[in-house]
Amino acid sequence: MATGGLNAAKHWLCLVPRRLALDALCLPDPETTLVTMRKGQRSWVVSAGCGLPPGSDLATVLTARPELRWVERQPDAETAYMQQLAALGHSLGAPVHLEQHAPSVDAPAGWASVWVEVGRSARLFEGLEGVRLAAQSNLAANSLNCGVAIAPTMESARLLAAHSDGAIAPSLPALSDMMQTLPVHALHLPGQVIDGLRASGIQRCDALFALASDQIGRRYGTATTRYLDRLLGRVAETRAAHRLPRRFEKRIRFDGNVHSTQGLRFPLRHLFGALELHLRAIDSASQQVRIILEHVDAFTRNRQRKPASSHHSGTCGCTRHPFDSVPHGVSARCRPLVIDVP
Repeated sequence: MATGGLNAAKHWLCLVPRRLALDALCLPDPETTLVTMRKGQRSWVVSAGCGLPPGSDLATVLTARPELRWVERQPDAETAYMQQLAALGHSLGAPVHLEQHAPSVDAPAGWASVWVEVGRSARLFEGLEGVRLAAQSNLAANSLNCGVAIAPTMESARLLAAHSDGAIAPSLPALSDMMQTLPVHALHLPGQVIDGLRASGIQRCDALFALASDQIGRRYGTATTRYLDRLLGRVAETRAAHRLPRRFEKRIRFDGNVHSTQGLRFPLRHLFGALELHLRAIDSASQQVRIILEHVDAFTRNRQRKPASSHHSGTCGCTRHPFDSVPHGVSARCRPLVIDVP
């Protein structure tokens, strides 16, 4: 199955969240938490900090591991997490594309990806290796848990980011070589197609790529052929470009009451990290940031913050402003916490 050359001039960096449903909640103790989803009579694990595979039956897991706690997935939090990844992508190149699909019975964890074309911006980072290092550094600085890869096609970049973190395929021939030993279940194909490939004795991508396209279409459907064409760069990939909103707003909801200002440091660090990425992405700055704490007893305290520049690393970190001037006798029993950038 020969590779083509339509996408040979492009280099796509892809960011794939490893456990989107869990990391989007910004929990201080994710290792003991299960994020779940219910459909009909079935509840299953979408994401888990303890390493349980997505799709595990919730009742069975809790019977074996009663010390674990579970929470329902929050789609809004997942969307905000992906917007934060997209903002990071805008600081690395253009255009940026985002796709996000909710969990289902066939895909119990769902899937989401951000792509950014970095071929033209690579020279600013001294090559593709520099782009990858910049992406990994920004992810680490903002506690974003993602796989990263660069490849000539969007589908192949997603494949490598999910299964070969840090990989760089500078050309289509190099990409073909890198994918030869990957198992077929790594491909973004329906479960019944994967089962059919295995039943035919096809376990690795090299065996699949050796088949003729018309033979693949007859045996596994034309959708499989189209996917492989996109994967190997034989057809152009078309997706809507992502645009960041000019107004930044992000919310974090707490599981219980926060009784001291110390408990706000962890979520504030994530919130200001997201704000900094947004400002960088839109090449802008904010003269004033207002934090609003909405309390159960309707008490609201505003704290003003000095201007934060989108061009200076660390200006949106909250470790320098631990809110020690807020009286510790005041119980910060918050519903949502909102950062509003005028």
